[in-house]
Amino acid sequence: MKNIFTLLAAASFSCATAQTTYVSDQFDYPAGAALTAHNWYAHSASETSPILVSASGLSWLGYIGSAIGNAANVTDAGQDINKPFSANINSGAAYASFLVKVDAPFSADGAGFFFHYGSYTGATPTPEFDNISTAFRARTFVLQGTDPDTQFKLGLAFNATTASGETADLSIGETYLVVVKYTFIAGDLNDEVSLFVFPQGADISAEPATPTLGPFTGTAADAPSLQAVCLRQYNAEQNVIVDGIFVKDVWDIEACIPTTGTDTRTECTEYTWIDGNTYDESNNTATFLIVGGAQNGCDSLVTLNLTIINVNTDVTVSGTTLTSSAQNASYQWINCNGNAPIAGALSASFTPTESGLYAVEVTQDNCTKTSECISVTVVGLDTYMLNEQISVYPNPNQGAFSLSWQNEHIMQVSIINTAGQQVYHRDNHTETATEIQLNVAPGLYFIEVVNTKDERAYQRISVD
Repeated sequence: MKNIFTLLAAASFSCATAQTTYVSDQFDYPAGAALTAHNWYAHSASETSPILVSASGLSWLGYIGSAIGNAANVTDAGQDINKPFSANINSGAAYASFLVKVDAPFSADGAGFFFHYGSYTGATPTPEFDNISTAFRARTFVLQGTDPDTQFKLGLAFNATTASGETADLSIGETYLVVVKYTFIAGDLNDEVSLFVFPQGADISAEPATPTLGPFTGTAADAPSLQAVCLRQYNAEQNVIVDGIFVKDVWDIEACIPTTGTDTRTECTEYTWIDGNTYDESNNTATFLIVGGAQNGCDSLVTLNLTIINVNTDVTVSGTTLTSSAQNASYQWINCNGNAPIAGALSASFTPTESGLYAVEVTQDNCTKTSECISVTVVGLDTYMLNEQISVYPNPNQGAFSLSWQNEHIMQVSIINTAGQQVYHRDNHTETATEIQLNVAPGLYFIEVVNTKDERAYQRISVD
């Protein structure tokens, strides 16, 4: 195996601190359904122009509430609704984030607030959650822009019925990410509200030092606690669509977009990757998603960049000379009978001086592989006669065959596979034939016989 170098490039994100999600609603309900059928509760004009689910949702790449489900059509005069928190918030800060789009122009008298925080009038909300206090906090407005046909503005007030400040012009038909923050501050009449507005593609990884609007305080009492978010319909021409509402106690609104990385590896043989697949060829297209594998807890999509070094182990035979086909390599010829390196046999070509089985170890790009064993017969009269006296039947076979010889006392019989491993050995054959049963894998094997004169001969057999 060559040196392994792994590179995993991951985008950098900050890790969120411990936080609580009090509301999460991406309006993944059937189009046309009333939100009061999906854990929203009417607290005003309960039967008039109910707020319905739109036929499609809003998208803002990188926001946690983007492109899942549909949206809420807050587009008429009539029903106002609230969604309770999973627990009260009465200290620190509350961050309500959502997507908003004004999808058509509206009249001047359509200006008003469409979103706010709510508290219930009783210590425990009624089962119908309809006892919302009229002391609305962080009222968020939609206002006409400089060009009412193409532009609008957002406004914010702590509790007033008119905006304390308004944004620059925004474009009708565009989707914006809005964060409404309420900050609890010790003392009376000093809690604050702020508004953050982000166009598509803005950096939302951390809370900006300066909000788009605010912070504003008010003349009304501070909220004893925040218990709900509310959607308000005040005019038949407000044309507001809201989607992906989240309420948390920290700034944590960035979606977990999978990071990407490359696992670069160089191997001498096949390689089993993290996907469980074994690759015996180079590959730069395989991918694997590591769930939660990034430093920030997001998923990590890894692409394999695998290079398999293909060492050329082909050998050509010319007479008794063996030549490696590998170029730009180093060589070590070995005697397969014992896999012993042959001293000084370090060239691409090798000519044995005696019959035997030989192979070559080839090293290219720090990878070493060994060729199959090759039978070489160094022809002499005695060797020729010994070869002629040996017969194998049947050949090919399935591992069972007869080995016979004539007029010679055979001292040893060995059978060797192409990797130089001995799979059979017997000494002192006093008879002239023997039955051999091999329990081996199909392939090519070599029979080596040695007589009393220490002469060697080889027969090749094929086991099917």
